[in-house]
Amino acid sequence: MGIARSLKRALGLGIGRKNFQGDLFGRFQGLEPLFERAAGRSVLDLGMSEGHVGYEFARHGAIAVHGLEQHRDKVRFAARLFRDVAIDTRFRVADLACSGPRFEARYGAQLRPRYDIVLFLGVYHHLKKEVRVEDLATLVDAIAARTERWLAVRSDALPEFEGRILDAGLRLEYEAPKTEIGLLRVYERPV
Repeated sequence: MGIARSLKRALGLGIGRKNFQGDLFGRFQGLEPLFERAAGRSVLDLGMSEGHVGYEFARHGAIAVHGLEQHRDKVRFAARLFRDVAIDTRFRVADLACSGPRFEARYGAQLRPRYDIVLFLGVYHHLKKEVRVEDLATLVDAIAARTERWLAVRSDALPEFEGRILDAGLRLEYEAPKTEIGLLRVYERPV
């Protein structure tokens, strides 16, 4: 067994599946201003993968990190990653390939009504292959509605749904320089 395969097995990760696009630290690029605002904030990470981005928010003082991910092994990894972190954590296996009403029916009771920071990083393009356009639009509406202050979205398909985010009362705060893993925009709900 190769060392990479042994490491994946030891960490409880799926074998033979790419776990994320780009390198791990590339996933943090553009999020630095949000990390600086994390102290005392709640975070919802939709499509959290192994929880590394959420962990970085916790490292910067977030008081709650909740995440939804479709792969059970990644949810287990995140739970182990946060095992000794003394904050409110909840990680759930979830299929985000649904409409906004179905998302709320399935997961709404498990989530806070709103989160200070909501992360929707590199998920949209996957969902686009599985969900009808109308249903995906209502999912974006539901995600925006759960955003108390900031919504971070990484997707090269942002022009397809950015209007819905703006219609929800969020405004573009900043756009990070595009990287190999896509365009990142952060939206803010004015206080």
